[in-house]
Amino acid sequence: MPDLLHEYWENDTGGEFGPVRERNDQLRPTLVPNATLRFSFWATSWHQAMQLYQEHLEYGDYYPPDGEPDHFYSAEGVAEQVAYLFVRGGAYTSSPLNKVATTAASLFTQKPLPCLT
Repeated sequence: MPDLLHEYWENDTGGEFGPVRERNDQLRPTLVPNATLRFSFWATSWHQAMQLYQEHLEYGDYYPPDGEPDHFYSAEGVAEQVAYLFVRGGAYTSSPLNKVATTAASLFTQKPLPCLT
């Protein structure tokens, strides 16, 4: 199953958690000013991400609301995130794993993505 990278950013008054997306990065300075990255991890679904988030913050187990189906991430979502991670830069772009992910992402998007050498 495809994994997406999730991040938790925090400032003095709160935090923001979710998959890495360009829009989240654009809104963060307004919604959570002066936030710093506290932790990140990979997850295959929203429920798994919420469980890992709860564990990192020592909140205990995550229990989704009754009837809420789990949202599993798609290969297309991974391709979109990988493409953005290369634009965004940072530590993730130099990972050998990203070379593999870039190749896989280009297969799903049918367009070439930059590959680090």
